[in-house]
Amino acid sequence: MNQTKKKSVSRKPVWYVYAIECNNTSVYIGQTRNLVQRWEQHCKGKGARWTRKYKPVKMFYAEKCSSFKQAWKRERELKKTKGRSYLKKILIESPDKAVHHVDNLLIQKNTLKPRTTRNTRKNF
Repeated sequence: MNQTKKKSVSRKPVWYVYAIECNNTSVYIGQTRNLVQRWEQHCKGKGARWTRKYKPVKMFYAEKCSSFKQAWKRERELKKTKGRSYLKKILIESPDKAVHHVDNLLIQKNTLKPRTTRNTRKNF
């Protein structure tokens, strides 16, 4: 009997640390597993209190991390003074390059399959 075994590929969840420029020129920094979904939440005012108050203009920075712990640590680093000045420098010196990088990550939206939701409501 000839059986072929399929190798199971274990995928680690990818986490992202991201930065958004808001309409008051402030920078919001966060982390997520799904950049596209999180960006949409921020745009709809359902992301964070800060982006509800100061509307997001563009996501200009995103960085992949291999674990939640790594993303959390990186977010903390970016929220410190040196991290914020690093992000502001990116915004000022090379905004097109930064936005282009994030746009490439957000293009995933076009390749993602829409989620199917179950209708749990019973019709009487």
